[in-house]
Amino acid sequence: MKSDREFLKGIYEKAKTMQDDKQEKEFRSKAALKRTAYLGLGTAAAILIVTVSAGVFMQGWREEATKDQLHTPGVTSFRSEIPGGTQQLLNDATDIVVLEAMQGEENTPKIHEIYKSSVDPATIFKALAQNMISPDPEQRILVLLKITADSSEVLDILLENEVEDTYTNPLSGTITKEELEDSSKNQAIK
Repeated sequence: MKSDREFLKGIYEKAKTMQDDKQEKEFRSKAALKRTAYLGLGTAAAILIVTVSAGVFMQGWREEATKDQLHTPGVTSFRSEIPGGTQQLLNDATDIVVLEAMQGEENTPKIHEIYKSSVDPATIFKALAQNMISPDPEQRILVLLKITADSSEVLDILLENEVEDTYTNPLSGTITKEELEDSSKNQAIK
């Protein structure tokens, strides 16, 4: 049998071991809490950075897309409704020309017909080049331009429908050849 001293020594060692284990558990739990807190803060910071970056990127992309829509002409207009209808477009246009592609020369426009003109054909070609307008080799297009002394603006581009004798843009409407001829007569009267 053990003596009292050995018995007490064993109890003290057991108590010390239990106290060390308890301190170690506390230390681990505090470290785990700190790690969890840092992980949470890091995650929140990463989400914030990604959100801000995405917002900045999307804003830049949206501005660029809007800029492209406003300043780069295409085959279709970006308007879904024209205030005043197609007649307003015809009134606003200073120059109305029908273009076709030159045979054998891709992306080189040739004026097929002029319905309304305020400037010479060389100025019209310059405005078309500035706005990067060139017809498809297989289709004529009607281009409504507003040319001033210091700038040129493409009001609309419509595709020819030979069967119906019209020019159509699905977004902005249809202009008949009769309306174009009336518009050119009105210009001659003025």
